[in-house]
Amino acid sequence: MGDQSKEYADLKQAMDQFSADVQDALKAKRANVADITNIFKSTALGLTNQINLLNESYETTSKELASLKQEYIEAEAVEEYTKKTHEEYLVRRKRLMQVKEKLDRESQEMEELDKKRHQMLRDFTEKLGQQVNKDDSEVKMYEHLLGINIDSSGAGVISFTFSNYDEMNPQAKCTITLAVDGPSFEIYKPTPRLPSEVRQELLDTLNKENDLSAFIIKARETLIAYSK
Repeated sequence: MGDQSKEYADLKQAMDQFSADVQDALKAKRANVADITNIFKSTALGLTNQINLLNESYETTSKELASLKQEYIEAEAVEEYTKKTHEEYLVRRKRLMQVKEKLDRESQEMEELDKKRHQMLRDFTEKLGQQVNKDDSEVKMYEHLLGINIDSSGAGVISFTFSNYDEMNPQAKCTITLAVDGPSFEIYKPTPRLPSEVRQELLDTLNKENDLSAFIIKARETLIAYSK
């Protein structure tokens, strides 16, 4: 009987120890699972944070790419506009240079024409002065018969007086004054008055044909015709 009691006690002790060992093992496993769970949660949280950062970075990068694309589109538009503007500038510059060259040629031609006109006037005035200063009775008689008196004493003008064209009225006179100090000849104070188109025809004889002698003849005939 005593031996059975001892065996029972030993078995109970062994069972209690086994139970304790099982409990300790379960506690250890639970602790290990908790540690693994905490590690998983920490890792998952870290991954979530990284994913959020990546999403923010992706969104920022996408916005920057969209902005860069818009800037590129605008830059292309500006470049196209600048190119077009530059081409238009080159066309206008070429056209203006052609106009300038044409004006330069015309200006040079006008200067040469003006020089010839002034030289003609100087020569003509000099000849007139020589004739006026002559005391030759034959010259005076010739001027009297032709009925032409030329006065170049005024500044920038030459006056022509025509007479001896009306036997019924020997005192009748026609006058015309020519301005010679401008870029082209001008007529003013004709007596009798002449229509503008007639005056222009007379001026063309000088300004276009440079024929002063023809002008005097035409002026005399025209003035006499309009005085009647």
